[in-house]
Amino acid sequence: MTSVHSSNSSQSHGQGEKSRCQLEIGQNVYVMAQTWKQELLIHIRKFDSDKGKTFPTKRGIALTLKHWVELSMCTSQIDETIAALKERKEEKLFHHLGANMYVSVDKNIAGVDIRQWWWCVDTVKPSRKGIFLSLQQWSKLKDCFEMMSDFVPELKSIVPCAMQDDHQNQMGFLQCSFCNPNECHQW
Repeated sequence: MTSVHSSNSSQSHGQGEKSRCQLEIGQNVYVMAQTWKQELLIHIRKFDSDKGKTFPTKRGIALTLKHWVELSMCTSQIDETIAALKERKEEKLFHHLGANMYVSVDKNIAGVDIRQWWWCVDTVKPSRKGIFLSLQQWSKLKDCFEMMSDFVPELKSIVPCAMQDDHQNQMGFLQCSFCNPNECHQW
């Protein structure tokens, strides 16, 4: 089970910003809902400690609420890919969460990688902004999807991009900078 370090009481981390929660998913990796530059983000971040103080490291990813919802919606795809890989099947998952944020699972990694990618000429390439989760951490992160709406009630009003009214046709998708971030300007 995922442990909760701060539930209703806010703690100060990093840049003096307040956290709504801090859920441990193993190996000093925490899931936190925190405001950064006046935007509420959900961080999946590795923490370190020095001289009795715990602090967030650069190893991790900050997801918008929209990214969090998109990630939670593809848990079954991720689990199916993991199950197929455990059966030694040639499976692979590379799923776009929006705005060049991807989740990937393949035979070369024994876990789930959530990473920001960047546009380079005619393709996307992985950046350093991201985090790799072991299968055990992934399992605990799935528990966080259910609990996070208690800490972040704003999640209940987020509509996945593909279900929005302006996405009911192909042009809506093509012109969306979240769904099609690198080529939306060509339309």
